[in-house]
Amino acid sequence: MLAQELMLQQDGQAEQRTLRVGGELDMATAPDLVATVAQVLAQGAPSIVVDIRGLTFMDSTGLRGVLTIRDLCLKHSCELTLTEGQRQVQRVFEVAGVDHALPFRDSSSGDHLRDSYQRKRRRFAESMTHQYLRRVGA
Repeated sequence: MLAQELMLQQDGQAEQRTLRVGGELDMATAPDLVATVAQVLAQGAPSIVVDIRGLTFMDSTGLRGVLTIRDLCLKHSCELTLTEGQRQVQRVFEVAGVDHALPFRDSSSGDHLRDSYQRKRRRFAESMTHQYLRRVGA
């Protein structure tokens, strides 16, 4: 695959559209993703699943594109679900601190990421414990 190439494939019925995304999501390709989602929304899709398992790279502009499609879906009262991507792609969401604000689901089972939720709860509890212990001087 050439650098800055993005693969977009649409599947699904009128009730739920699936958009499979592969390749690189960056400054050159993020507008294509946003335009494709806008087109699906214009067709009146009530639910969109964006499967990012095929992404091999995503930069901050790609992240902004994902946040833009989230906002578009909210504006059109369309339910958005993102399939969890490869580790290097998921890391972009985590570093930016937006992984909790996006509706991810597990790519293997289709369930929302219960493990991720549990990890976040555990990290939060550990953080609160650490802050408490620092305050009381333990």
